[in-house]
Amino acid sequence: MNPIARAVRAVLGLFFDDGKLALEVLALLACSALVANGELAQSWHSIVLLIAGTLILLLENVMRTARTVTRSSPGPSPPSSQP
Repeated sequence: MNPIARAVRAVLGLFFDDGKLALEVLALLACSALVANGELAQSWHSIVLLIAGTLILLLENVMRTARTVTRSSPGPSPPSSQP
């Protein structure tokens, strides 16, 4: 792989490390844009949707990562019996 492609991949990895989270955030942005541009709701509804949705997505990502780390890590070591 050439150095330019590696550099581009490294920079993109800073922003899109978790592909599922990136797609969910893009979908959330699209939904909040639709709500903001639509005449069906007041303007503050899109802000509430964006903030609440972002918090929910981040919480879900943290919980999924914690489950993955918990499954892959070995159990706690038994306590030593030194006096």
